[in-house]
Parts: sequence; C-alpha cells; structure tokens
Amino acid sequence: MNQVHSMGGLDATLKALCKRWPDIKRFLRSFGCPGREAEDIFQEALLVFTRKLDDPGFELTIEPFYFRKIQLNLAIFHK
Repeated sequence: MNQVHSMGGLDATLKALCKRWPDIKRFLRSFGCPGREAEDIFQEALLVFTRKLDDPGFELTIEPFYFRKIQLNLAIFHK
C-alpha cells in the first residue's frame, strides 16, 4: 500500500496539498516567481504528481508536500 492510500486516498491527499497552497505560493515567490506563473507551476506539478501515483513502479517515500516542493524546484529551474 502506498503512502497516499494510507493517508485516506487521492482526494484527501490533493485536498491536503491544496490547503498548503499559500505555503507553496510563498515558496515559489521567494524565487521571484510571479503569482500567475506560480499557479501554473503548482497545477502542472499536481498533474505530474497524480500521474506518478498511477505508475505501479512509483513509491512515495516522503510526505506528499515535500515531494511537491522538489517538483516545484525542478519546474522553476527548468523553465
């Protein structure tokens, strides 16, 4: 069972991540990311996260929030 299932399922995980949006936005803005672009990056990272969860070979070994922060770092520096 992956960590998302043990946390109450995908819906609960996505809701928890969305509640952290102000923290994530603040994090992105600390790198000089404009508000609209921060939203785009956040949404793109959510899509990547949900696609990864469908991959049977993917095992989430850290808290979803920190996985997303890593994704966001990659998105910022590869744009």
